[in-house]
Amino acid sequence: MVASCGADSRLEFVRTAEEAMREADVTLVATAWPEYRHLNPEALLPTVRRPLIVDTRHCLDSENWRNASWDYRSMFNLPLH
Repeated sequence: MVASCGADSRLEFVRTAEEAMREADVTLVATAWPEYRHLNPEALLPTVRRPLIVDTRHCLDSENWRNASWDYRSMFNLPLH
């Protein structure tokens, strides 16, 4: 299961990462499960409000996400300010 925070700030559980990312301002990847490693960034682009993904596990292909017009951040490249 995946958690998504709704507009009213309540935590909601959904079945897929795609559902959790719907209308997201930011996507935070906190697990290296295969479901997340194999997400298609191009297909997800129209579903999010802002294409910003933070990969806390450094498990995604950063080049693939950046090439699909996502603002990809990992724990290794987050700005310090």
